[in-house]
Amino acid sequence: MPSTRGFSSSPAPDEKHELDLSELPPVFIVADDISTDDLHDLEDRLIQCGALLTYDPAETNLFVGKVNTKKRAKFVLRRAHINAEDVETSSFKPPEERIHVKRGHSEEELKARKLRRLDSSATESGSETEGDESPKLEDKLSQSFSALATETSPKTSSIALKELLAVSNILVVKLAWLEESLSQHKVLPIYKYLVYEGQRMTRNDSLISPDFIPNNPTPTLPKEKTDIASILARARADSPPPSAGPSTRFASAPHGRRRFRDQGHGGTVEGKRPKMLELETVSSQEGQPSTDHPLPPPPAWVRQGLSYSCQRVTPPDPPNEPFIALLKRIRLARTLTGDDIGIRAYSSAIASLAAVPTKLVHPREITRLPGCSLTIANLWVEYRNTGSIAAANEVDEDDTLKALNVFYEIWGVGGTTARHFWYEKGWRDIDDVVEFGWTKLTRVQQIGVKFYDEFQLGIPRAEVEQIVAIVREHSIKVRDDGIQLMAVGGFRRGKERSGDVDMIVSHRELSKTAHLVTDIVTSLEDAGWITHTLTLSLRATERGQSTLPFNNPGDKVPGAGFDTLDKALVVWQDTNWPTKEADLKENPDAKNPNPHRRVDIIISPWRTVGCAVLGWSGGTTFQRDARRYCKYEKEWKFDSSGVRSRRTGEVVNLERENGVDGDMIDAEKAVFKGMGLDYREPWERCTG
Repeated sequence: MPSTRGFSSSPAPDEKHELDLSELPPVFIVADDISTDDLHDLEDRLIQCGALLTYDPAETNLFVGKVNTKKRAKFVLRRAHINAEDVETSSFKPPEERIHVKRGHSEEELKARKLRRLDSSATESGSETEGDESPKLEDKLSQSFSALATETSPKTSSIALKELLAVSNILVVKLAWLEESLSQHKVLPIYKYLVYEGQRMTRNDSLISPDFIPNNPTPTLPKEKTDIASILARARADSPPPSAGPSTRFASAPHGRRRFRDQGHGGTVEGKRPKMLELETVSSQEGQPSTDHPLPPPPAWVRQGLSYSCQRVTPPDPPNEPFIALLKRIRLARTLTGDDIGIRAYSSAIASLAAVPTKLVHPREITRLPGCSLTIANLWVEYRNTGSIAAANEVDEDDTLKALNVFYEIWGVGGTTARHFWYEKGWRDIDDVVEFGWTKLTRVQQIGVKFYDEFQLGIPRAEVEQIVAIVREHSIKVRDDGIQLMAVGGFRRGKERSGDVDMIVSHRELSKTAHLVTDIVTSLEDAGWITHTLTLSLRATERGQSTLPFNNPGDKVPGAGFDTLDKALVVWQDTNWPTKEADLKENPDAKNPNPHRRVDIIISPWRTVGCAVLGWSGGTTFQRDARRYCKYEKEWKFDSSGVRSRRTGEVVNLERENGVDGDMIDAEKAVFKGMGLDYREPWERCTG
């Protein structure tokens, strides 16, 4: 079992969470007006308490968010493709009405009896006049009922939970309900937080989300009614007997953080997932286990509770790559449509599936993985039965998505700008961009359009090595042979062809890395290797090459960590080609036929070069999880410029004050060790 170096994968025997939300229906968090970090923190707290989270609105009836009006609630449901009809009478009542109904009294009688008791108390005290007695009695009644409403005894919590579970209607609830329940360690009555209650009007009979139904569904997949109550009933029947303490799968980590974070696309606690449809079309002769036979054991990292992708091995060619490739296409569609939550959910699922060392044979294997939900499992069912996934084909078949993808692949154009081109500008292809919007493009975007086809070509490993060697030569030329340089990014993870070339350049002497990027770029431009310099940042030099200061509010600014180091983004072109001499002799202005390449040159001071190498070598989810691991397990702020304590703001020296004695790999290993992580080779960080 790999060492976890300083943190436990399971709780102490007597460790318990004060609030148990494991019996709640799946919770869909409406992310509107919630910052990314706040959303992640809320998810942490909920799953630490055993709550079931889902990103698929078809899997639940409980929607929670910063929604304060009925109109807004109905908009949220429409956006989620949930059709609901208003109910005439709410299923939820104040505590005094629940008490009264239980005892068989009318509402009027309950209030009258309460008023009589308060009236008697006021008369005996003699402190109130006849004229102001009634309003004050009403105030006391209101205060008494308010106290009942906020009572947090186990009995009240149990009543509130039972009342919630008994309702199958769609519920949109204020976020304050969850926040106050968490702060008071009890499930509070929902009635005063309820914004909207409606009856679900239409729902697809299959457990597969309507968004993912193939055009020709396999007729052998059984269909059944999927109301929330029946889903939960089947889920509980399918789960193991409850233990005396909290599940070790969600053990408490240092600083109160949970071990299994980011359940992702409908991620739920093991043993509480909706029961999966059986694969009748896949025979047992093909290795498909029946419901009467046990599933293969989960991967070792799942059993050990290693939820962060930076804790586990993720190879470049996992056994389930064909299925993962289709999920990446769906994620691309979510990127093009601006579904940030869906992007994160699919990224988490892809990273988990890529770390599974064996080929999947049953959908229940998927639902045991962190970040994977019923939705992902049903997509695998569709893939296993049809060899494809309808949602994955949309990027290649839908005209809007195809055009958005063309724009998205322009260097300097993200998803938001691509949608702006299509919806606001009305552009349909790159020719439209050139004809109608050229002067409004940024310089980076203009270069991206100009060399669009060339940038689509992958860069072979041999050419990457050649570019790195030339940059090394010029770096030594402008400094000395103490320069150290390493190619990072996809090349270091083993990709045969890279989209661009990323490299880290450093020197043991701090003074030698200041302004180094400017000198390198100037030398390469003079030699003709760089045709365009698009970005030249000296942010690190300007702050004395220190680790980026920790600023909690700024921690939430997207892209805030991009300029943590000095760097140059340039366009590169090989100056040599086989017929160069003859071509120039015939025509002194002969065009260089070599394709243009994108190259990023990053400069790091030696004392934190391990952080830079680590920060530029992993897949996207690996890098995200490394930052989150430091945040939640260590209370550190990690980026490519170094590590700081979130409590004190002080620099955490993982590579010693002046850096390690060895090379860049030794520095990177020192960072892994300092974080309490086992070292992972670059090709073991391919999280997709």
